[in-house]
Amino acid sequence: MVLPVIRRAVFVVAVLAGCGADSTPPDAGPAVDERTWQDEVVYQLVTDRFGNGDETNDTGNDCATCYQGGDWVGIRERLDYLEALGVTAIWISPVAKNVDDVIGGGYHGFWSLALDLPNPRFGTEEELVALVAECHARGIKVIVDVVLNHLGPVFYYDVNGNGELDDGELAPAFDSSGIDGALVMRDDISPAGFGDPAWYHRRGEITNYDDPEQSLLGDFEG
Repeated sequence: MVLPVIRRAVFVVAVLAGCGADSTPPDAGPAVDERTWQDEVVYQLVTDRFGNGDETNDTGNDCATCYQGGDWVGIRERLDYLEALGVTAIWISPVAKNVDDVIGGGYHGFWSLALDLPNPRFGTEEELVALVAECHARGIKVIVDVVLNHLGPVFYYDVNGNGELDDGELAPAFDSSGIDGALVMRDDISPAGFGDPAWYHRRGEITNYDDPEQSLLGDFEG
């Protein structure tokens, strides 16, 4: 799948670092408010692959690139396990709603579709807040991965002008002068500004990563 590189965008990056419990066990090192990032034991996890705590948000699909059911409830249910490992901070997958109806879906969290909505495959906003609150109560910090350079597969190049996605129009080869045909955007991109074709380079898929122009301006497989 090819991901479109954004020409210009403004993001608010949020790193949720907990204020934790008031007391710290004698063998746990510095209190949470006194810890630096050099003190942390960071556990990076792929939310979808970690623990399925709520089967109601599963896709029911079964493939290597499909969602497997992991969610924020599943992480919360396994905090005892993480504490027993000595983890003091967790780094979770991006939390924004993803494209999930193309080639299995963005189970990894990097196919952003709606930057202002939670990923329903991972749970609700309330469940994310509950996970962070429980982590903070245990003195565990939470790092939220964010995607700054691209969205998911949110458009195709209508090269033949028939208004339909045909073979080769999702990922035409890189063309430094631009791809012929209108860029057809999804209508469920949010915030709406990200649905403006002018925000994207529209050069097609990178075919040579040694070419600086392609690496900078091209779409890429994700």
